[in-house]
Amino acid sequence: MMSTGIILVKITNKGDDLIRNEAVINFMIHEPCDTANASSPCMVKGKCSKFVPKQCPFEIVLNGNGFVVYRRREVIDKSCVTMINGVELDNKFVVVYNVDLVVKY
Repeated sequence: MMSTGIILVKITNKGDDLIRNEAVINFMIHEPCDTANASSPCMVKGKCSKFVPKQCPFEIVLNGNGFVVYRRREVIDKSCVTMINGVELDNKFVVVYNVDLVVKY
């Protein structure tokens, strides 16, 4: 299987590739925190230390600290959303990944 991009930040459609979709949902989603789970390990002083949910910029940009902020598309298709612990999660909760490596390992 070949991916369409080297780095992705999205939940794929289940109909496109079920194995890829399950790998991304199982391993590359930042689980609910903040008001949904205040005792989450990522919570520091009442805020997510990983800054999730992420922004959805229209293009890849460098922030003021020199870090890459990847483009994230707003979810229109509900088949590209997942439920974890009763919370609906979309692309704002996806950790940056390489499809080939996630599926392989």
